[in-house]
Amino acid sequence: MSNNNGSSKNIVILENFISQNDLEIIKNNIDINIEWTSYSQAGIPDKSSKNLETTNKILYSVLKKYIDKTQKEIEFFFGRPLEEGFPGLREWNVGEFQPLHADGEDTDGHPNEAYIVDYGSVLYLTDEYKGGEIYFPDHDIDIKPNAGTLIFFPSNNFYNHGVKEITYGKRYTSAQFWIPTKYKILKEQIEKNRSNY
Repeated sequence: MSNNNGSSKNIVILENFISQNDLEIIKNNIDINIEWTSYSQAGIPDKSSKNLETTNKILYSVLKKYIDKTQKEIEFFFGRPLEEGFPGLREWNVGEFQPLHADGEDTDGHPNEAYIVDYGSVLYLTDEYKGGEIYFPDHDIDIKPNAGTLIFFPSNNFYNHGVKEITYGKRYTSAQFWIPTKYKILKEQIEKNRSNY
């Protein structure tokens, strides 16, 4: 990864990334007609949106605008084209937390099932809750972002992070896991070569 030497500079925090007008639209639509699933790709129990594009088109369209904007920010910062991202929504309830982890590697640096992922991002959609801080212990970062904040960072174990327990209210975020276009092309070539044997 370019720009990736374990530096805290690679943890990018952009406040007011989502406009106040769009935050209001999100707030007014965040509980309307959303189907939920309790499984996450990382194997951590959660409450994530399912079929958001068809169940809540207003919320989907607002989030998609900011997912696309996030992709451009990450591509510019790290200098790599990425595969398109699609909106998802995560509801965090009292008592929920996320242990220390890396999105693309085990905490000891070995590839995990999501190793193809090189960057993670989180859009913070609400801030009317207590607890729920994101923390990066290796970088002395421990913050509760305001609604409208974007955070993005590399997915390797130089950037192990977690989420502290929610103690009051509900926390809503939209997380993305970004795959460089090069990796997808290589994976497709490998699969094609295997099918030719």
